[in-house]
Amino acid sequence: MSPQTARWGRIGFTIVLAVYGLVLLRTGMRDFDDPGLLHLINLPIHETGHLVFMPFGETMQLLGGSLFQILVPIVFVASFAWRRDWFAAFVCLWWVAHNFWDVSVYVGDARARALPLLGDDPDNHDWFNLLGIWDRLDLDRLYASRLLGIGTTLYFIAVIGCLTTALRAPVKNSPYLPQDDARY
Repeated sequence: MSPQTARWGRIGFTIVLAVYGLVLLRTGMRDFDDPGLLHLINLPIHETGHLVFMPFGETMQLLGGSLFQILVPIVFVASFAWRRDWFAAFVCLWWVAHNFWDVSVYVGDARARALPLLGDDPDNHDWFNLLGIWDRLDLDRLYASRLLGIGTTLYFIAVIGCLTTALRAPVKNSPYLPQDDARY
């Protein structure tokens, strides 16, 4: 694969991420019958977060799912940034944005508890319980809109970063390119 082909591949992938993100923003990620592929990837990460944070008490265990769901892709962003693979870092930042959107839907559902949960018991809703503990259940929509705003900001940064990196930076460290050519 030539560097030019790789560059156009990155530009095409960025366009897919941008359009998919706009579709998610438009629909509000509320299709309960088809939550999407990324949600199905993020759900096990979310559930693992409950186990990881379990030793720190009930509140942290409840918060741990959403927190871990956001922290895991941040670790990927940091890893790629440390390796100076900026395109991959921005793609993972898009994943962080998606997770903020995903968590915002969950937070915004705290009072209604209409989302289908794994255990089918609406009383096991993390954010219903957390906001109830904190006596902030009436602010679920406000917190959800703030998380949505953070996610949307990160989405735009990620898309602009992907596009800028794809257009300006040479494609390096690709297993498909000759490694002895110093231009790449």
